[in-house]
Amino acid sequence: MEKSIKIKIRHSRTKYILIYVLALIAILSPFYLANYDIKINLQYGLIIAIILVIVIEILVHKSHLLIRNEGIRKEEGIIKKVYIDINYQDIVRTTVKQSGIARLLKYGTLEIDASGREGTEMTMKNIYKPLKVKEIIDHLIDYYKRMQFYTKIK
Repeated sequence: MEKSIKIKIRHSRTKYILIYVLALIAILSPFYLANYDIKINLQYGLIIAIILVIVIEILVHKSHLLIRNEGIRKEEGIIKKVYIDINYQDIVRTTVKQSGIARLLKYGTLEIDASGREGTEMTMKNIYKPLKVKEIIDHLIDYYKRMQFYTKIK
C-alpha cells in the first residue's frame, strides 16, 4: 500500500516584506513625530499597521497548492472556493519563473501545463522555494509514470 502524500504550499510572505516595513513605520511614526510636537494619534498608526497585516494575511491565505497522491489541487478563495485538479499523468511541463529579487528572497511563480488543454493550466504566484516544489512535483510525476508502466507490463 502506498504512503499518503499531502503537502500544502502557500504564498510566500517574503514577497510582502515591503508592506511589513510600512506597517512597522506606521506603528513607530507616532513615537518619532511626538518628539517634534506634531499631534499624531498612536491609534491611527496601529490601525493602519493592523489593516496592512490583515491584507497581507488575506493575500497569503487566499489560495494554496495541495500535492497529493491523486495529483495536484489548487484551492482559491477564502469564502467562495474554486478547486482545480490535475492528475500526475496529465502534467506535461512544470515551469518556474523568478525575477532577480525573487531569487534572493526565494519566491517565484510555478506554472503547470497539462496535456489536452490550451495554455497554462495552473499558475501559483509568489510561492516560497518554487524550485524545490517543482523538484517534488517532477519526482512524483516520474514515480507515477513508472508505476503506470509497470502495471501495463503485468
